Amino acid sequence: MLKRKTRLEKEANNPVNAAGKTLVNQQSTDDNLKVLNEMLERLNTIEAEMSNMKKRNLEGKREYESYEATSRVTRKGDRIDTPMEGVIIEEATKEVDIQIEDRLDIITKNMNQQQKTNIAIKTRNRFHGRARWKRSRIKKPYESSK
Repeated sequence: MLKRKTRLEKEANNPVNAAGKTLVNQQSTDDNLKVLNEMLERLNTIEAEMSNMKKRNLEGKREYESYEATSRVTRKGDRIDTPMEGVIIEEATKEVDIQIEDRLDIITKNMNQQQKTNIAIKTRNRFHGRARWKRSRIKKPYESSK
């Protein structure tokens, strides 16, 4: 984009085109330069907004990390939280633990049920196959009498 802008500026300064034969339309080059300037301004504002967002994101991460560092429990004496915050955090962790245990119970029940159905299918297939095999080997009474 910058190369194009510099080329258009050169053409604006020199009204003869690269072939040196015809004059370049001055109005179109001015319009193109205006459009490019607007695009560059937009890019600069977007870059400024992005850098501001990055700064805010880093500040948020730092605040969160500092909060995490104070709320972690390594030893009871190291904790800097107020007692009420500790109670709230403990209650929240208890609720999460209960939810996790409930989900684990459901998963184990489903797994046990699936294992039971798999065993039932295997035994059914095994006995069904054996019975079919035995029936085919037994001579039928009307065949043996002939």
